[in-house]
Amino acid sequence: VEGGYKAVVIYLPERMNDQAANRLLKVVEEPPEKTLFLMITHAPDRVISTISSRCQGIRVMPLEASEVAAVLVRDFGKGREEAEEAAAMAGGSVGAAVLRRDGFASLAPEGSGKGFVLTEKLTLRADGPVFLHINALCGSGGCIRAEITDDKGVPLPGYSADECTPFGGDSTDAVISFGPDTEEGGIPAALPEVFRLRFALSGASLYSFWFSSEPPRRDQAPG
Repeated sequence: VEGGYKAVVIYLPERMNDQAANRLLKVVEEPPEKTLFLMITHAPDRVISTISSRCQGIRVMPLEASEVAAVLVRDFGKGREEAEEAAAMAGGSVGAAVLRRDGFASLAPEGSGKGFVLTEKLTLRADGPVFLHINALCGSGGCIRAEITDDKGVPLPGYSADECTPFGGDSTDAVISFGPDTEEGGIPAALPEVFRLRFALSGASLYSFWFSSEPPRRDQAPG
């Protein structure tokens, strides 16, 4: 900061416990010379009143999606289409736009680099075929296979891991297929009322999965 000033940035002061808030209050009441306190909060009504009453509020509004997209193109080298898609889901935040979709946590095997994930029992209501999407990242030589099982974990005919086309790339929206028919036309809606999914991971991280009635995007294919 120019002019010999110091700046102290406090992120989410509403999350401080009583002891920390009381100590901050004493400093704010008698601040050191040439010191600015910048408090960033998403819930100003939850900041204790004795602190907030000593602050000048500046409301920062989210950016428009077009503004976020422009920043992604200019500063992050994103293509226009990719930037617009990310901006549409970012809620006006550039920081959220550059994160991997659903990318805060992932499942990945340890040790040998191989493992599997068996979901809880699932139900699906659909009027027509559906597509199984994944958000996944595979290392060199890694892959993910999926299978659809009954409620006891026994693979359904036609939907075993051996019949699954392995995915071996890096995509936030890839479609799992079990041969050409499901790749083009989706998984028939006539699944059991209750079923489960098992994902076999080999040198790969699985961030999320979901079903939709949307067909696969042509720019994203299994690795």
